Amino acid sequence: MKELKEEVACFRAATYSENTKKTYQSQLNSYYKFCSETGVAPVPASESVLSMYAAYLARRLKPQSIKQYLNVVRLIHLECGYKNPCQDNWMLKSTLIGIERLLGQPKVRKMPITPTVLLLLKTVLQDSLFNQMWWAAALIMFVGTFRKSNLFPDSKEKFNGDKQFTRADFVATEDGCIRINVKWSKTNQFKKYKLTKKVFSISNTLCPVKALKQAFSAVSLPSNAPAFVIDQLGTPMTGSVFNKHLKDLIAGCGLNPVEYASHSFRRGSATWALQCGVPGEIVQHMGDWKSQAYLAYVDRMPQSVYDDYMRH
Repeated sequence: MKELKEEVACFRAATYSENTKKTYQSQLNSYYKFCSETGVAPVPASESVLSMYAAYLARRLKPQSIKQYLNVVRLIHLECGYKNPCQDNWMLKSTLIGIERLLGQPKVRKMPITPTVLLLLKTVLQDSLFNQMWWAAALIMFVGTFRKSNLFPDSKEKFNGDKQFTRADFVATEDGCIRINVKWSKTNQFKKYKLTKKVFSISNTLCPVKALKQAFSAVSLPSNAPAFVIDQLGTPMTGSVFNKHLKDLIAGCGLNPVEYASHSFRRGSATWALQCGVPGEIVQHMGDWKSQAYLAYVDRMPQSVYDDYMRH
């Protein structure tokens, strides 16, 4: 019996990913801080307490974020054997509606990285190992419609070869292309299916195959090394490092760096694919979306974007 209880505890500890645990802990700390300041018990929470917490959060958070913070309150109640206090709670629901009406703002999405923007970025890239790696990562992220978590760890110490790409995940094929082994993604955390993507060689500035081969040949590393590194020692490139350099380059192109982030590549890839006539269900598969969420990424893109890509 003791061993079974320990096994259950072990399995339940693995319910959430490390990033999710970190997020939940931050949200939980916020709730405990509120309870301490107002002198109320964390559980069970009454309708009025939850409404006050929503108002408390509204002082510093956007309406959508408030709902996410309330989710952790639901979780700790379930853990303690209480029912979900947010369900069928009209006082809380009406409070949230009022917050949305008074404080809600249109969601501002980052601008998509288009082939035209990629060409601009290329003009300001200096010749260095770091820039070769950055450029290869940028093109792979764009053509593969990848999330940044596929390419980069949160920190260099947290690189995980079971999640982020290693050199071994890029396999040259006889027809001059590269096959990418996608081991893990946000929507495939339990590895229920295998996903491979093929990157084709193209005869222009934005060729991902050429960029990747140049980057890999610039530094000698074993097959299990991170695919994208920042130095000869094989130090993994992190998401924050990639994003900071993107903003620096965007500013160097005369564009507003606030409007762009690493997610702009994924959004731009989906937008460009649809602009080129790729069917929506194929775009959904490209980005490994479980639903039609990809539609929220789509921007109108002029035909000149496609023309520029093919011309260069």
